[in-house]
Amino acid sequence: MIITNQQILLNGRCHSQNGAVINLNNRAFLYGDCISERLHACAGRLCFFDEHIENLIAAMKIAGMDIPEKLTVEREAFGEEISKMLVKNKVFKGATVKIIVFRSESDGFLPRNNGVEYAVTIDVLPQTGFDFNRDGLWISVYDEFKKYPSPFWNYDTHENSLLKIRAMKSMPINEKVDDVILLNHNGNWAESVVSGSVFILKDKVVYTPPLSEGARDDVFRRKVIQVLTESGYKVECETPVTEELASKAEEIFLGSVSTGIRWVGAYKRRRFYRTLGQQTANAVNHLYQNAE
Repeated sequence: MIITNQQILLNGRCHSQNGAVINLNNRAFLYGDCISERLHACAGRLCFFDEHIENLIAAMKIAGMDIPEKLTVEREAFGEEISKMLVKNKVFKGATVKIIVFRSESDGFLPRNNGVEYAVTIDVLPQTGFDFNRDGLWISVYDEFKKYPSPFWNYDTHENSLLKIRAMKSMPINEKVDDVILLNHNGNWAESVVSGSVFILKDKVVYTPPLSEGARDDVFRRKVIQVLTESGYKVECETPVTEELASKAEEIFLGSVSTGIRWVGAYKRRRFYRTLGQQTANAVNHLYQNAE
């Protein structure tokens, strides 16, 4: 859903997204000197807000950024700022909220200090909670460039975005591909470009790529693992997801806070069921719609 003249939040003030509110000296624009965190808003509530902010802080510490009081002692007020922005945009159902933190402007490549500024944008959803795809995704694997170990490879950063864009752009136009799997330096599955975390069902065990193999360390992944565990499934988070394992899967589904759960219908010549994907989607929806 597109909002005409959408309002964004920049350092505590709302601005029109159509206006030029970011200076060209902005370090996120010039150097990719930024960290992002996405969360889900459900009927005006910021779901698992504290957990998302802690995730953002963890990435900022790795980047050597100062942690402002806005994210600590003033966190409740920051959440209220975002909630007011949602009301300004007349968002009363669901939305993906993106928080971007970037180092303050400087005269050259090296920052004057590690102080930060922030912006908040939204992507409006037509429903409360997440939907579930009726048609299974067709996926492929991108192996031209690998996802190599980095202090930032578990987070939403500039370097990871470039690799994902390159992977999607590499797909032949005449090939039906809805999402692409990134491989890590070991040739194992790390994550999907569009829909985030990977989950594979085989012999009543659900496998998801380990963080040490390049999986996203995000709140949504943790919530999916939580609902699967509460449903009685063993979730294996330390075993690498190899091509051999994927080729023997009974089900494959993907998930992120931006897309919700997406079941994979086809990979190469294999076709997959959707039963566990649907059950997980329902449970995750219930979890988010009842989040405090």
